[in-house]
Amino acid sequence: MKNLSPFRAIILLSVLLLVVVGCGSDATATARPADTLAPTQASAATTTAVAATAIPRPNPTATRESAAAARVPVTDRLRIAFRVPVDQVLVPYKAFITSPLMRPTFDQLIWNNRFTLAQEPMLATEWSMSSDAKDWTFKLREGVPFHDAPGYEGGEFTAKDVVKSYDLMTAPGFRASNIPAWGERLRSQDIEVVDDYEVVFHLSEPWPTLNFGADEVHQNTMGIYSADYWDQSGQEVYEAHPVGTGPWKFVELKTNEYILWERFKEPGDDHWWQIPEFRELQILFVPEHATRLAMLAAGEVAMAELPTLLIDEAERQGFEINRSTLPGTFIFGIFGGQNHSLSLLNGHRQPHELDPLYWPEDPLVSQKVRQAMNLAIDRELIKETFFGERVQFDAVHAMHPFREPWNTDWAPYPYDPDLARQLLDEAGYPNGFEITVLTSDQFAGWPELGEVAEAIVTMWNEIGIEIKLENRESNEVYLRAREFTTTRNEISIQMFPVLDLELLWNAAVQGPGSAIFYHQGLADSFNNEYQGELDPAERRRLELQYGQSMYDMYATIPLFARFDESAFDPGIIAEYQANYGAIGLTRHQEFTVPVYR
Repeated sequence: MKNLSPFRAIILLSVLLLVVVGCGSDATATARPADTLAPTQASAATTTAVAATAIPRPNPTATRESAAAARVPVTDRLRIAFRVPVDQVLVPYKAFITSPLMRPTFDQLIWNNRFTLAQEPMLATEWSMSSDAKDWTFKLREGVPFHDAPGYEGGEFTAKDVVKSYDLMTAPGFRASNIPAWGERLRSQDIEVVDDYEVVFHLSEPWPTLNFGADEVHQNTMGIYSADYWDQSGQEVYEAHPVGTGPWKFVELKTNEYILWERFKEPGDDHWWQIPEFRELQILFVPEHATRLAMLAAGEVAMAELPTLLIDEAERQGFEINRSTLPGTFIFGIFGGQNHSLSLLNGHRQPHELDPLYWPEDPLVSQKVRQAMNLAIDRELIKETFFGERVQFDAVHAMHPFREPWNTDWAPYPYDPDLARQLLDEAGYPNGFEITVLTSDQFAGWPELGEVAEAIVTMWNEIGIEIKLENRESNEVYLRAREFTTTRNEISIQMFPVLDLELLWNAAVQGPGSAIFYHQGLADSFNNEYQGELDPAERRRLELQYGQSMYDMYATIPLFARFDESAFDPGIIAEYQANYGAIGLTRHQEFTVPVYR
């Protein structure tokens, strides 16, 4: 078949790991008293500073109907084994767009339906756009309380909190790549407070898709903070003990160990949102994949985030597997050096007779090289080995058949290593070249991404390209990718959450600062046509035009869109369903249905 010895070694080690975990599952699944604090033997050797309480299993002979009548969950605390988040901060405005931690605490103006991702009312009951797309009006929900905190009794959410939240979101030092789209169009002084329950955003230019930047998918844009609490307590106190309007009230963070919440309202209370049936929610930070499965098997946690191969093992052991109803994230590669804007480098670039605006010595600016590297990847083998039916092939970055617009002629790039070698020869690299590849195994929902990158590197080695593979922290990969438009001889293999296409197009083609790909014609089209186009049909046409250009130019390395999964104990959880995507298992836990005593 193919010589993929390092690749196959990875798979062999994974299989051996599954055998070890599977053989030990019967011995570690014994339930222990609810107040026991020491971890079980299965996890003590590999878990760092994680104190988890075993959860008692229910009597399997009890019927769910009789237990539900009592409405007493089998455990008060819902415990989840999670990867170790890089951004362990308690306010989303200090985190990346994919930071998952504080979704239980903070709400946005607009909710994304957990089954369809459709936009629905949250803190805003309705919203509307003016005919020129420069004024957006949001009517706010009345009677929404903020959490209380030490020295703060709470208060009601009103328009002033929207203004304060915008100030915090756009303050200097923001870390999310989507925030500049706001700052370029809106100043806080241009947010008109009509009354306590209505605000109008007066923009400097049309923005027909502003609503996508205010929804729940964007965890650190327009998350709502309490202006009164901020003014009373100050930044240091707020960031150490935050309050929001979400279903879970923050209790405690122990860095690299866990985060703990308690429900804000009790069942039966009069409240505008879903009240959790579990009294507490605890996310345990566990770096090792096998340890998370061992904790699930031992009854220390009710749910675990696992890589694909261990999901299969968890299912074999009898645990339930939840799959999101829609793909939540994309995995793709970015070619470095693709921003050909001379102004970005202030002229510090060598001229070239064909195109004075790019690095002629960087092989990645050659379309033939980008095509060769795409054709050298056996996507079918990677899908079969790592993911199975959990992923769908991607053909154009951020555009996918489950989202409009889509062109049925877009097919994944084929696997053709012979043509790839020929293209390298035609591009002037018959003996290949050397590049660096950056990736991380810390991306939410893609814990095996480091191994996938190793497989891709092996395939590139086979066509003569020498690779230095660097596995870094996920946020470091994101930060580095921001510089990729001016970084030579580097590729980033990473994931990105499913967002609105307009913001992704913004990131792809707008120009200096672009994180994906810059092309003067695409940038002109974006700035001169798409930005001001209000007709949805015409916008779809321009989006298809953009997608076709990216496809034809091999602008990125599209790989897969993933249906995210988790494993849970059916003796503790009766139902969990969420399109959690890049946010992970912190999302929509207020809707988790417990098994009752």
